[in-house]
Amino acid sequence: MLLTVVIVNYKVKYFVSQAIEALRIASEGLDCATYVVDNASEDGSVEYLRKRFPEINIIANKANVGFAKANNQAVRTSQSKYVLLLNPDTLIGKDTLQQVLRHMESHPEVGAVGVKMHDAQGNFLPESKRGSVSLWSCACRFSGLSRLFPHSRLFNAYYMGWLNPTEPHSVGLLAGAFMMLRRDAFEEVGLLDERYFMYGEDIDLSYSLRQKGYRCDYLPVPLLHYKGESEAASGDPTRYRHAFFGAMQLFYEKYHPRNKLGQWIIGRAARILAHRHAQQTKEPAHAHKRTLDDLDLLSIDLSQATKESLPYNRNLLVTLSADTYDKFLALLSESEGLGCTFYTLHKDDGYILGPGGVWHI
Repeated sequence: MLLTVVIVNYKVKYFVSQAIEALRIASEGLDCATYVVDNASEDGSVEYLRKRFPEINIIANKANVGFAKANNQAVRTSQSKYVLLLNPDTLIGKDTLQQVLRHMESHPEVGAVGVKMHDAQGNFLPESKRGSVSLWSCACRFSGLSRLFPHSRLFNAYYMGWLNPTEPHSVGLLAGAFMMLRRDAFEEVGLLDERYFMYGEDIDLSYSLRQKGYRCDYLPVPLLHYKGESEAASGDPTRYRHAFFGAMQLFYEKYHPRNKLGQWIIGRAARILAHRHAQQTKEPAHAHKRTLDDLDLLSIDLSQATKESLPYNRNLLVTLSADTYDKFLALLSESEGLGCTFYTLHKDDGYILGPGGVWHI
């Protein structure tokens, strides 16, 4: 088999459904298997996905074992030359898989490939390509220096801000939201480190691959990533906050075991940042979810829409089809700075997806 795609679900079955619909189109003609690992969602996800997508493989866990362990479950069960780790709250284009696979087939020295991620406002997500995870780069990131000097090699080494995101590059770190892996390389480093519950495992994996001599490449292939939907659906921001900042400590202790001063600095910084984050986000992300009337959605026709035809500062509703996925993602990437937010209509199933969750119609 050529490709195994693994999606980990936790209470976001409608986002998973959208991701698989896009994946179905992108994988036509490919020898490809899809696995969904459900981390005890208890919201009917398993039954819903089994009925809707009988061709996929579902692993139903009885507890939330975390992102790293859940992915490894599917990888160990499958057999393929390549593995794609794909977040549930993502949307790929019709030609995404083909483009990435061609790159990996042509470059055997590449262990992993990531792509150009955008949020629903069209903003480029800088974690698509990252470089250094040194004490200095992390200090610049969390102090705000990287935002003040976004293109500086000195102050924005974390996000490699001097590299043009519209061009391919060999980078230091890739994001786990979309990470295509050469299985031989993936297995050589021991798969994902299961000590990471969520967050940090992609940084660890990228770093491990590069230590083994493999390249991590970034390709400017657009992808929609809503970000944070599983975290919001959990209703437990504290657990995810500790997982995020705890991953910093775990990574540093793993790769710098003798640097006790560095470990102390990272540990102290993680506690301060976690406390600051808790003060800034005292309410769940969806505590005051807007209604459809509040969203004031404007429907647009993707077959005719262009960047020039888009209005400013509007919530836009699109209906996707097999022929419009690539058009939609191209339009999304071109819309950065217009103030638009894109929502997707799934009329047959009666719901709309967008940043902030699901709206039933």
